[in-house]
Amino acid sequence: MADFRLPGFDKPLTSPDFYVTGVLRNFREASQALGFAVETLVVRLATPEEGKDPDYQIETLDGEDGAAFSGERQDFLHDDITVRIEEDRLQDQAYTAEQVKDWLNTLNGEGTGGGPVGAILSDRWTDSDASDPRD
Repeated sequence: MADFRLPGFDKPLTSPDFYVTGVLRNFREASQALGFAVETLVVRLATPEEGKDPDYQIETLDGEDGAAFSGERQDFLHDDITVRIEEDRLQDQAYTAEQVKDWLNTLNGEGTGGGPVGAILSDRWTDSDASDPRD
């Protein structure tokens, strides 16, 4: 799919498969580096630099801990993982690893298994939430 666009972006990704699989792989990297389970992490996309795919930050739901990644190289953005992306460059929306898997399904022509992919706008969404779409 040559014209795959991330939610909230007008410009398609340069290499969608590389980008989305890199984000998925980096959920594991962030989990190991930060000491949190993948299920407790979300990704927030940054405003891209001219001609580049957007960098992103994988962080805890409360935003207290996170690691920044390069959208071009798909590795840590800084040698010091405590250096974060400036808040004003990050979208308010956050996406779980499951939602990123839905992006990959879309790229593979499989559609999204759970219906439309919406952002998480609240840090109050937990496994015990009655509205949890994973149930």
